[in-house]
Amino acid sequence: MKITLSLILALFVITWVGAQEDPAKDLKKVSRNIANYNLDPVVNADALTESVGLIEGVVKSSTFEKDGKAWLLYGNVYAEITNGQTQALVLDPEAEVSAPNAIINTLKGYKNAIAYAEKSYDKKDAITGLKGVLPNMYYLANTILNRQDYNAAFPAYHAVTEAEKIVDANGEEGIFTPEELLNTEFITGVCAFSAGQNEQAVALLTDLKKGSYDDAGVYEYLYKSYDVLGKKDEAVAVLNEGRAKYPDDKGLLFAEINVALTKGDLEALVDKLKLAMAAEPDNISVPTTLGNVYDQMYQKSLAAGDFVAAHDHFNNAKLYISKALEINPEHFDAVYMMGALEYNRAAELAAEVNKLADDYTKEGTKKYEARQAEMMAQFDKALPFFEKAEMLNGDDSNTILALREIYARKGNFDKSNEYKAKFERINGN
Repeated sequence: MKITLSLILALFVITWVGAQEDPAKDLKKVSRNIANYNLDPVVNADALTESVGLIEGVVKSSTFEKDGKAWLLYGNVYAEITNGQTQALVLDPEAEVSAPNAIINTLKGYKNAIAYAEKSYDKKDAITGLKGVLPNMYYLANTILNRQDYNAAFPAYHAVTEAEKIVDANGEEGIFTPEELLNTEFITGVCAFSAGQNEQAVALLTDLKKGSYDDAGVYEYLYKSYDVLGKKDEAVAVLNEGRAKYPDDKGLLFAEINVALTKGDLEALVDKLKLAMAAEPDNISVPTTLGNVYDQMYQKSLAAGDFVAAHDHFNNAKLYISKALEINPEHFDAVYMMGALEYNRAAELAAEVNKLADDYTKEGTKKYEARQAEMMAQFDKALPFFEKAEMLNGDDSNTILALREIYARKGNFDKSNEYKAKFERINGN
């Protein structure tokens, strides 16, 4: 019989039915329902739907809460739901995953059936059932992950890895090689992190780190999980361990850069960002950040009166922002930063001009005029970058403020007032 997609999907919009007062009768009814459903899944779709509520009530009863046969039937019910959802997705990859918890409940049923089995054949039936549904459990979990539903993907993947281990431990062949199982466990840990389950992510990833799994991502996501949990010492320790073990890994390098940025460790940032540039030469954020770091070092050197170091830092800032503009001349941040760098240099010269303004001697006037010309030339260097920044983002307040100031310095008060009005309009004044 051909099963249409609409009928398959209808099977899994589950309406829970309350159990009857006699769990033994309910258990028998579920058994009949599953038999009838297997004979004709379309005609007997309601039988599976009814069975969900009945079997949930059965295993909650004191009579059957530790009954292996009842739990086996529980596993069978949810295995049918898992299989049906998989079939629907094969027919239509965009189909809704209407019962994602079926994976978890399938494992729950078969796991308890194994634990409470009184006869060896009952245990074997549970293992066989779990082994049979395992490929579809994985297919369904992978679909959920691909849709980036991490809250559902984490428990689903966790159930898949546990199911594989149970099958393997009982002498049956599962669906993963040992290496594939480790990779699936890693994905489970990443899903835990992405779902905000950071304590569980730490536990899963720590086990992988202690084992034979060879992947820098373990250290990267352990670092991220510890960091979110506020365990800064553990985060830095695992990051350092990962960097020592995988010195060429980009993810760990960029994590280390973020740590240095947070700490404001400018000297350390320079070397790390240069490594990052070598690793990702087309990543514009790296030279932009490096230019910004050198700009900060320039400002610090100026404040400390170390003008030699300040000169070097200024030139390096300009160099790396220029490299960013070579990658993308239309990148707003890089364009604005170059304008700001030139502008701040002009502002530094303006401070010197103000000091010289009170010296009315011939020599003093000569120095004043030279510095004044140098300052205006520096503002002229900044101007085209701010004009371009305005073209790229006309509502940036800092750009408009800089343009207003430059035109005022140049004596173009009509233009300066235009930017004053625009600044007030942007800021709601």
